[in-house]
Amino acid sequence: MHTTSFIVLILTTLAEARFGQENGNGAIEKITALGDLGKPGQAATLAGGSIGLLLAAANPCKKLERADEIVDALGDSERVIEAARGLAAAEINFNPFATSVPNICAEPSLPKTEALRGVVPLIDPAVVGNEIENRNSAESVKTPFDAKGLSQADVMVAHGFSNFTAVKLDGTKVDSKSLDVAKTNGGATSSSVDKKIDDKKENEKDNNDSKASSAASSKDDEKNENDSKDSSVASSKDDEKD
Repeated sequence: MHTTSFIVLILTTLAEARFGQENGNGAIEKITALGDLGKPGQAATLAGGSIGLLLAAANPCKKLERADEIVDALGDSERVIEAARGLAAAEINFNPFATSVPNICAEPSLPKTEALRGVVPLIDPAVVGNEIENRNSAESVKTPFDAKGLSQADVMVAHGFSNFTAVKLDGTKVDSKSLDVAKTNGGATSSSVDKKIDDKKENEKDNNDSKASSAASSKDDEKNENDSKDSSVASSKDDEKD
C-alpha cells in the first residue's frame, strides 16, 4: 500500500514538473496577474481554466479561443495582449514516450484577435527541429508573423517547421506536409518560387542570347573567310591576266 502511494506521489511530482517545464513562458501566471482588470475573480477563472487547455489531450485550437476570451473579457491593453500572446505561444503538454510530434491548430480563423495572430507556440525539446520553432516562437511573441488567412500551423510551415500534426477545431487531424505552403507567409513562399522561375527563364534567355551571338560571330567569321578566299581568287586571276 505504502509502495503504491509512493509511486503515485513520484508520478504526480514528475507530471507537475513536466507541466512546469512546458509552461515555462509563464502564461498562466501572467493571466492571473491581470486580477485588477475585468470583473472580480475573472482573471483567476480564465487562468485556472487555461491550465487544462495545455494538457496533452487538449485540442490546440481551444487555447487560441481562450486567448481571444481573455482579450474580450479583460480588454486590449498591452498587459492583456502580452498575457494572451503568452497563452497562444505556450507549449501544450507533450509526452515524447507516447508520440514524436506535437499537435498544432490548423484553423485559419483562430485566433480572431488581430494582435494575437501570427504568434506560434513553443514545442518540446525532444521534437526534431525544435530549435527553429522555439526561436520563431520567441520572435513571434514580440513581433507576430504575417498570418493573413493563415492558421497557426500554416504560419509555422511558412517559417521552416512542419514536424507536427495539424488539428482542426472539430478534432480532425491533417498531415502538416499537406498544408499549402505556397499561400503562406503573405505569399512570400510563392514569391520565392516565382523568383526562382524568373531567374531560370533569365538564365535560359542569357544562354540563348550567348548562343545566338556565338552563331552570328561564327557566320561573320565564315563570311570574312569566304570574302578573303574570293579576294585571293580574284587577285590570282588578275595576275594570270597580266
